[in-house]
Amino acid sequence: MRLGFGYWVRLLAVVVTLLAPVSPVHAGDPDCPGYLLPAGLEHNPLLTSPHSISWARIRPEHFVPALRHQLETFKTRFAFILSYPYEPEFASTVLAVDLSAQEFSRTLSIYSVFSGNHNTPEMQAIQDEIDSIANDFSDLVLQNKTYYQRVAAVLKKLPEGSEEYEITRQTHEEFRERGIHLSKAKREELSRIERRLTKLGSEFDQNRILQHNAVRVKVTDLHELEGLPENWLVLLKLHRDPSGTYWIPMSNHSLLTQLLENVHSSDFRRKVYFAESSPEIAKNYISAEEAGASWTVDNRPILLEIITLRQRRARILGQDTYAEGVLKDRMAGSIEQVRKFYQDLLPGIEELANREKNELEKFAGKKLNPWDRARYVKQLYQQKFNLDQDKISEYFEVNRTVRSVLDFYADLFDIRIEKIENAETWLKDVEVYRISERRTGEVLSELHVDLFTRSTKSGGAWKASIQKAGATGGGRQRGILDITMNLDRAPEGHPTLLRIDEVKTLFHELGHAMHESFSKTWYTSLAGTNVTRDFVEFPSQLMENWLYTPEFLNQGAIHYQTGERIPSEWIDRIREAENFRVGTQVRRQMMLGLIDLHWHSTSADYSSAPASLVDEFEKDLYDRYGVERLAEFSPISPGFSHIFSGGYAMGYYSYLWGNMIEADGFDYWYSDRKLIHEKARALKEAILSRGGTKDPNELYRAWTGRNYSAGPFLKRIGL
Repeated sequence: MRLGFGYWVRLLAVVVTLLAPVSPVHAGDPDCPGYLLPAGLEHNPLLTSPHSISWARIRPEHFVPALRHQLETFKTRFAFILSYPYEPEFASTVLAVDLSAQEFSRTLSIYSVFSGNHNTPEMQAIQDEIDSIANDFSDLVLQNKTYYQRVAAVLKKLPEGSEEYEITRQTHEEFRERGIHLSKAKREELSRIERRLTKLGSEFDQNRILQHNAVRVKVTDLHELEGLPENWLVLLKLHRDPSGTYWIPMSNHSLLTQLLENVHSSDFRRKVYFAESSPEIAKNYISAEEAGASWTVDNRPILLEIITLRQRRARILGQDTYAEGVLKDRMAGSIEQVRKFYQDLLPGIEELANREKNELEKFAGKKLNPWDRARYVKQLYQQKFNLDQDKISEYFEVNRTVRSVLDFYADLFDIRIEKIENAETWLKDVEVYRISERRTGEVLSELHVDLFTRSTKSGGAWKASIQKAGATGGGRQRGILDITMNLDRAPEGHPTLLRIDEVKTLFHELGHAMHESFSKTWYTSLAGTNVTRDFVEFPSQLMENWLYTPEFLNQGAIHYQTGERIPSEWIDRIREAENFRVGTQVRRQMMLGLIDLHWHSTSADYSSAPASLVDEFEKDLYDRYGVERLAEFSPISPGFSHIFSGGYAMGYYSYLWGNMIEADGFDYWYSDRKLIHEKARALKEAILSRGGTKDPNELYRAWTGRNYSAGPFLKRIGL
């Protein structure tokens, strides 16, 4: 559906009137965008640069006043929209509110980048205020019955299948999820629950970051580290104090992996393995000095309150469980379908994982403790495939690899990805790229790449949308994106070499970035990765497959010293090794998903439960599914930020669900290598450009001409 001329004339009248409360002044002043700002805000870079982001000028103290001002401005515009004297239409109602909220939403997105990528104490100090302002905005819109009635009237007029219908339907559903159809008392209770959940999620994440960054294992004698490769011993110099003592940060994932894989001493590996366990266990292996502040916080009471409030929210909305409400609009559709998905997989996966365990222990010649397994896994990998992971890493120097992966994407999708030299961003080691169509020159997005770990950065890897592509009051805006990783930078004078799993993560996050960049939807709410949670991982997981192909390895794997390409005989072995110990990996993914599923399908009230219930809950779950656990059991949930603070509550199954779809998708894509580029263009058009405008099953069929099946996934993992 495309809207007629009269429709847009009426929208123009709305937009002009919305801008009327803001008066033009100071023409030509470079520090003023041309609009009157209250005293004290004239030089706030979040307000004075409406069409660009002055990253270098933004400070923590700018966020709260900017958001408060933008919220007040939105209130004025929102009141006008609701007083619009004509019959409600999409342009004068849903779209007008969406456009009016864009400034506020963009500032929140910029705040999210700072809080995730450079979360200084000053940023942490304003977290509660920011959360409160965001909740004020949400209540203002979603608790307003007049707006709800206008949205409902618009929805009845729109043809199903149009972008306008979909964005209006989603808005209507948001109202229902906030209880607009309920009594005032229940709506107010829901609002209190939402505010408390926001605060608890922030506390959970801050505690996790504190714990992750606090633990440092003390080493006074380098003989304890016998077996660690020389290049990693060099890295340790960065963590040596003036007395000569080494403090190894457990937040350094790559170093942690090297310690578990290479250090000869089983006792030291055990110490590293348990260092980030619960205090009751960790105190048997590390000192309070090594634990730092990590023992001062406990996320178990927080997560129990989160689960209790989510369940209370579900009951107010007439749902039996939190899972029921979440899944009704997902591809899975119901909790029964997710359970069946796991139940169908679990027996075969458990058998496969046990075979892998037996193979490993036969190779080692003994029963292995968990802290010993990584060491023997590395040795078994070398024996089975005649490959050395450290030697493979020599072909993936970080700077060259990033460029190689970007070039691969550029060739695959017929685009240009050009580095913007001296671009402004939040920190000097963040690189910025411009993504554009090769044939037309149309700029699609601006991509910020923040690769290296630091103490102010959250752990893990992710893609963030700073600005979604789509309509604005003045036309169409491009996307501004960020991909973040936590790579460990080598000391000066030494190359930073990536493990193949880190290159895989780079492919994954750039897959999300392509999904955002290719968006052609008109409305930002439907753009890019604004799709159902159990479809959002599909494009990024699909792109991971290219890492293991000759198409990439022949061009992208270059030795950092000699400049030679990776040996051709290694490529087949790397491809063969792609699914090494896949049963063990999938079983872990399944257990994480089952933990999520069982927390959110419970109807229990944990408001008075002791923290130890979390430990017992997980122990029972492991025992129920027959999965091995240690006597010294430390629960996963207190660090499971995906489901308690990261937006994946009752959605962690989507990773395996996405694997099922992408395996079928890559089977189609790679079935005829002469058609790789043709199918890439079709993928771009049928799925990546469409965002959340259509049902994911319909988008998938538009690309492949078929429904996806589990067959290729089961074949890949050997079932």
